[in-house]
Amino acid sequence: MIPTREQFDFEDFYDMAKKAQAVELEAGNPEYGARLAQFRKAAGLSQLELGNRLGIAQSIISRYEKGERRLYDDVLAQAAKILEVTPNDILGVGACKPVAPETAALTKRLVRHLKKIESLPRRAQDKVIASIELALKGATN
Repeated sequence: MIPTREQFDFEDFYDMAKKAQAVELEAGNPEYGARLAQFRKAAGLSQLELGNRLGIAQSIISRYEKGERRLYDDVLAQAAKILEVTPNDILGVGACKPVAPETAALTKRLVRHLKKIESLPRRAQDKVIASIELALKGATN
């Protein structure tokens, strides 16, 4: 049985990635790369940011996403943890909904703004949130 995101224990990433290797991880498989790109964009990360967090160059992330380079289990497990998905999500094993490109772009923009808000002092955060709530209330009426 494949665990849902809610049931998934992030401490078992490496073991899960090893099991996922039973699913063919061919060099040059663009399906894995496309899903990696989807999840990266949905997380609001650039290729450079993901590469930095994985300790690899942006060009390698690009090659993974184009399906030009094999996605090995250790990188798969680390990327999944960073992107807060399971290795199986990236591999396409089990059910996971694809993210539309326009949704991914909007999500990236929202995540960037949320990070800025999060870095503000608490009182400033409260003011920004109150402004957002007021704008949303006006937009829905």
